Amino acid sequence: MIKKCTLIFWCLCIPFISIADESQVGVATFSVLELPFGARGAAMGAFCGLANDVTAIWWNPGGLGQMDKGQAHFCHQEWFQGFRDEYGSVVFPTRFGVIGGSLLYSSVTGVEANTGESKNFQKIGEFSPYETVLSLAYAREIIEKLYIGMTLGFLYQNLEPEVSGVTGDKGKAIATNIGMLWKKGDFGVGASLQNIGTTVWYVWGGSEYLPRTLKLGASWSGFKNLVGVFDLNVPQFGEFNYHLGGEYYIAKDFLSLRAGYNRGPQSLDKFDVLDALSMGFGVKLKNLDLRDRFLGDIELDYAYSSYGDLGMTHRINLNWTFGAVGQPKSGNIIVRVIDAKTNEPLQAIVTTVGTLTDTAITSPDVGAVVFQKVPIGKIYITTQKDFYTSSTDSIFLLLNETSEVNVSLEYTGPEGVSVENLVKEGICGRILVGQLTEEGTVEPLRDGVITYEGADSGVAVADSEGWYKIPDISVGNYTLTIESAKHDYFPEIIKNITVEHEKATLLHCTLKKLKTLRLYFERDRAYVHPSMFEILDEIVEFLKRYQENAFEIHGHTDPRLPKKFKNNIELSEARANAVLEYLVQKDISKDRLSVKGWGAEKPVAENDTEQGMALNRRIELIIKPLD
Repeated sequence: MIKKCTLIFWCLCIPFISIADESQVGVATFSVLELPFGARGAAMGAFCGLANDVTAIWWNPGGLGQMDKGQAHFCHQEWFQGFRDEYGSVVFPTRFGVIGGSLLYSSVTGVEANTGESKNFQKIGEFSPYETVLSLAYAREIIEKLYIGMTLGFLYQNLEPEVSGVTGDKGKAIATNIGMLWKKGDFGVGASLQNIGTTVWYVWGGSEYLPRTLKLGASWSGFKNLVGVFDLNVPQFGEFNYHLGGEYYIAKDFLSLRAGYNRGPQSLDKFDVLDALSMGFGVKLKNLDLRDRFLGDIELDYAYSSYGDLGMTHRINLNWTFGAVGQPKSGNIIVRVIDAKTNEPLQAIVTTVGTLTDTAITSPDVGAVVFQKVPIGKIYITTQKDFYTSSTDSIFLLLNETSEVNVSLEYTGPEGVSVENLVKEGICGRILVGQLTEEGTVEPLRDGVITYEGADSGVAVADSEGWYKIPDISVGNYTLTIESAKHDYFPEIIKNITVEHEKATLLHCTLKKLKTLRLYFERDRAYVHPSMFEILDEIVEFLKRYQENAFEIHGHTDPRLPKKFKNNIELSEARANAVLEYLVQKDISKDRLSVKGWGAEKPVAENDTEQGMALNRRIELIIKPLD
């Protein structure tokens, strides 16, 4: 028996390839890989340059790298001629990048099987062939706002009819998609090389190509509540085609409308202009609760498009966004310092400028210091030690990278001459000296107090330029506690400071100013999220150390009316009281804390964008410093 049933199936299944270039019929199989999945992208017709939800697995896996929350997606597509697709995908952000996977099941019912004999062409039954695609995905941000990703797909095609006397076949293949997305302000550019892999191997022999395609895309969100997208597809088999569309938010947190114009792969010679249009909408339900448990956001999307005489298509999907915001986009830096001549480890001052402004001292035993959770980007590292040359290095730290910087310093001091006879920048002999500044600035800390404990103990006070000097200090290891006399900076404790014989030890330090601290809330929520615990615990330690200080806790909202509270004043007070209760549970006296709810009266950003309203949903903790 011949495989007439297979031919009938593919005549139905690849109308897009046959319409785009009739000479290419049968060149590539698995044309389901060329279809747009996800109602949001399908309604706009383009998504490669935006790719900011879980369906990026299908459109451009590089876009997954920008996701900081988990998402799950469930889609049903109803096609003409009895075709149906069921598609599901899920992604999770991790400290190593975003991982995920998807599963597609595509089928058609009522395909006829017949004898295939020209003189005796008879229908002998019907069958339902199907295809499945299982994909695994990974993406990450390699530098700021540049994301790369890939998927590995396992493809299976079942054309074997359960009809007596008719022979079918089964095919298998492995394919990968590689994608990139770059964002700059309101503009985004994406590219994805799709369906690169093996040919489809068939059980009964033979093979066919996959529909390899280069997809290029762009997006722009320069207008209020409007996003525009454009995609250009360059297939290996067939003609290039383009798609453009947009998404307009009637209500940012609730309703959006979408439309697109699709110039291919179908030709306007076969269909009219109206058949090139697609449209749809999305309805979002945010901050869902079930018995006081936060579930995340649910979005229902729908898309419609027509293919002329072939029929109409409908797509409907459900998106679920869950979990807290992912890990900060950061990495680690290890700086190792040695003597260039002896290769012995050195205790040196290491200062960083760039995405991290900090000063630290390498350990005396291994000559190393570790900077953790450093924001990714360009960083300059300066290494200094008295009577040694200084060194300045630069690195570009990538996401989740641990970068090692090895520094060799050459000794410039005298050989065999007592240091007591030397003067270097007014510093000589055994002395511990340095400057105190405010973190992130060059402003000196004029009221700094330095308490040192070790072989000697005592207190030193910084001068008007932030400099302190502890002369004639004994050789040994010390612990320094550096703080502000006014209690308006977080204290810093530095351990294992080594004072050597006849050597000056230079130790600069920066303190973090205890300015007005802000914590941000989800809309209509008034609970302390786990992401706030770390900074609140720092406040707790500060209040326990300085019993004289008190805090004012001010609550604020955006202008939208809450659903769970009478008004915004009540919501803002609830937010402030939630923070107060957290501090009280950590053994901070309630008498030292005061609460004020301002509602939406004191915005810090414009309320005409979602980002601005998010900044206004906040708590401000204001310290009462000592006079």
